Amino acid sequence: MNLPESSTKSTTESSTKSTTKSDSLQHPSPTLSISSPSLHLHVDIYKKYVPSDTLFQTILSKTTWYRVKYESARYKNQCETPCYTNFYGGVTSTSPVTPYQPVPDYLAPLVAEVSSLLNTPFNAILLRLYFDGSDNIAWHTDGRKFLGPTPTIASLSFGGGADFQLRKMTDCWPCVSTSAPNSTGVRDDGVDRSEPERSLPVASGDLLVMHSDMQDHWHHRVPSVRSRLPRVNINFRYILPTSGDVGVKGQETYYKYMVYGDHKEEWRGGTIESFKYERLLKVKGSMLGHVGGGEKRKSIFDGASGGGEKERKTTSIFGSSAAKPTSKASASPNSAAPSTPQTDENKYLASNTTVDREVWSDLSEDIRNGIVAEWLGN
Repeated sequence: MNLPESSTKSTTESSTKSTTKSDSLQHPSPTLSISSPSLHLHVDIYKKYVPSDTLFQTILSKTTWYRVKYESARYKNQCETPCYTNFYGGVTSTSPVTPYQPVPDYLAPLVAEVSSLLNTPFNAILLRLYFDGSDNIAWHTDGRKFLGPTPTIASLSFGGGADFQLRKMTDCWPCVSTSAPNSTGVRDDGVDRSEPERSLPVASGDLLVMHSDMQDHWHHRVPSVRSRLPRVNINFRYILPTSGDVGVKGQETYYKYMVYGDHKEEWRGGTIESFKYERLLKVKGSMLGHVGGGEKRKSIFDGASGGGEKERKTTSIFGSSAAKPTSKASASPNSAAPSTPQTDENKYLASNTTVDREVWSDLSEDIRNGIVAEWLGN
């Protein structure tokens, strides 16, 4: 598809700037800027805003995750969040009914950096862990009254890549009652089918920002895929301190659906089920099942001058099966040194020349160790 003129221009200009950007978190301008007032579409992307995976590994090792269970007030059914979540921050309150977890020390500097970059005093962050390809988040808008009429929503990705999909809406909050279908026999779901869906590929370290009136006109999601490396997303939001009771109720809603569900008292008492990433690695089993590729993904850049390729393939770190050693001893028969994670990793890479070294180096250390252990038969 053709991008609006302003978007194409921004894309072309920023592609030149991105080649000289520093390795710090300070970017003078987005790598890509999409602005279409007529479509109410406003997205900025800062590619590799966080250039290393150090913070990603810290998040994996320190964050507590929840798989929230609750009854949907909207659909009146029992639900479980389709990915692992946590929520920190908000408006500090002494009210006993308002939950609050302070932003962890290991994330506070990042919140300050992103706030400075976007000139928005973010006071709340939502974390999601997509452990594998089955984890997802459904179509939704981030618009809420207590975030203001034109909220800036920032989304930072770590780990496996994903498609951030967008669809235009005629109504971001369509009625879900049993009202009669229209003349074509279909209930109005609020989707504007005159506009095609868009898809933005995001990689580790990319910061995607939605702003202006976009939340009143677009839904977004991260769909399930055949396979995906573990991915963490940090969503930055600013809850208006002046939003009063609406903000207090909204903040409690965030904590309900991201932390404790229908089990608030168990959470307060410390008895609610929670997860650490290391435990999930053991419970979920084979790491090789989370590595795949070859899927063709349509890009929002289709047809845009300076916007990149029409099709984007995900890269598999496994081009073909590596020759597995018959045993640890036979893998290095002439070496008297004991096997170590580093030497085993070198053996793995040497035995599989089709592994994409750049993709491999982007993986966190525990993921690389897990793949090597699987290859060794541990």
